[in-house]
Amino acid sequence: MKTIAFVFLISILAGCRISSPKTDFFEIDISRSHPSKELHIQTVADVEYVALETIGNFLLDGRAELFYVSDKYILVWQRQGDIFVFNRNGKAVSHFNRMGNGPEEYTRISNVIFDEKREEIFVSTTNQFLVYSLIGEYKRTMRFPDGIRNITALNFDDATMLVYDETGLRNNEYREAPYLFVSKQEGSIVSTLELILPVRFSNMIMTASGQPLLLTVPNNRRFGEDFVIADISSDTIYRLTKNRDLLPMLVRKSSVHSSDIKTVLTSLLTTDKFIFLWKIAFDAVAIQNNQSIYTSLMYEIETGRTSHVSFINDDFPSHPLIISADNLDIGKNMTANLIDTALLKEAHDEKKMKGELEKIVEPLDEEDNPVLMIVKFK
Repeated sequence: MKTIAFVFLISILAGCRISSPKTDFFEIDISRSHPSKELHIQTVADVEYVALETIGNFLLDGRAELFYVSDKYILVWQRQGDIFVFNRNGKAVSHFNRMGNGPEEYTRISNVIFDEKREEIFVSTTNQFLVYSLIGEYKRTMRFPDGIRNITALNFDDATMLVYDETGLRNNEYREAPYLFVSKQEGSIVSTLELILPVRFSNMIMTASGQPLLLTVPNNRRFGEDFVIADISSDTIYRLTKNRDLLPMLVRKSSVHSSDIKTVLTSLLTTDKFIFLWKIAFDAVAIQNNQSIYTSLMYEIETGRTSHVSFINDDFPSHPLIISADNLDIGKNMTANLIDTALLKEAHDEKKMKGELEKIVEPLDEEDNPVLMIVKFK
């Protein structure tokens, strides 16, 4: 009984109301200073490189967004409307761009998800999803449910997407239960996740000069077949199981609601052994003075230790390695990122590279498509 009461108390302190089974969870104190340490990524993970083929109109620019990696496919999108599909070996499969004002086109891309089982690509644009085949054939349009204008989505299961409703955050006219299960066939709301956030924060901050600034704030992501819900308005980071159970996973000791200058905690990547986090200070003065408001943290699940960690890639030690799976659908304990080929070629010519990466970069031209780096934690 005491354990159940304690979980309920933590939920109230987190500024939300949930209904979920009992579970173990971890605590983190982000108000204190944490030690720094340096780790070689190869000591805790296996690293793989895939050169993405450069042929014809398969040309990625420096702003390409990686959004899907599996044993079969690699998918990338670009702001100007391009969607690229490669196989797992990096060979080009398909490319399309349906940017336009027609009924089967998108005016912009805000979010993309891929259903590999049905080989359907969902493009989130203004007030609707447009669904395409793997080669860009139009299949259907799904309007956002009434009142919803701004969302991000994750592929939850065969029938539904997990949608995060961001509508109204900037004028405090938001939904208090923002996590929705939405049909992948009709776009209708199937059910609502029982996570109530009476007070929600936008990622917008007013600078000291009075100008609005949108901060980069990652939040929700996959953890194998489960999901991690890391809302900046909550003191608790949750694990959402494939059975839709919402389980507290990591609880901060000092509330995000207790300070005038908000310091939020959000998830970058969760593995079986580590939880990688960003602590973000919504500090207009620090931004004006060009001070960093982002602090990266690594929570070690077995020991409970928290530290600032910088990773070194032994194959490319001169290049900083950021651990994050933001907006990426990938397998459990994994992350991936694209590395610019011009940067790789420069390091190769300066003898700052070794191992398998050196062999992959050797035949490439600096204008070729980027190399995909896949990290799988042990």
